[in-house]
Amino acid sequence: MEKANPLEKIEMEKVEEATKALERLLEALAKLKETGTLDMLVALAEMSEEILELGLNDRRLHHAMAAGEGALNSLEDVDPINLKANIEVLSGCTMKALENPELLKNIKPMGLFSLLSVAKDPDVGTGLAVMIALAKMVGKCIREQTKNL
Repeated sequence: MEKANPLEKIEMEKVEEATKALERLLEALAKLKETGTLDMLVALAEMSEEILELGLNDRRLHHAMAAGEGALNSLEDVDPINLKANIEVLSGCTMKALENPELLKNIKPMGLFSLLSVAKDPDVGTGLAVMIALAKMVGKCIREQTKNL
């Protein structure tokens, strides 16, 4: 009976490991192909130098990334359910107002008496109340976060 060479046994184990890794890789590639993600990744890889150059040279992108990071950091302690509900209501109503073709047609400067007059309108009053409540909460938060500066 011929005794197996220990080096051959180690090499066979490495070949088996590599084969299993290749099988997993092929399965992952097949899933990426099915979802269309593979084509997107290939396109990104082909454009990577241009994308990198654009990102490195565009000051606006750096500013946007810094602002985005600040916004993401501030979301750490936020209740996502309340945030989502408030954003849906406020952004939905804002978009409705912005899509109105009459929005900017008859804008005129207003004095104090004109403001008091339009504040009697229930819609204006509600809008102002939301803005004032938001200003109060933002102001309180700013005072708390900057009191030790």
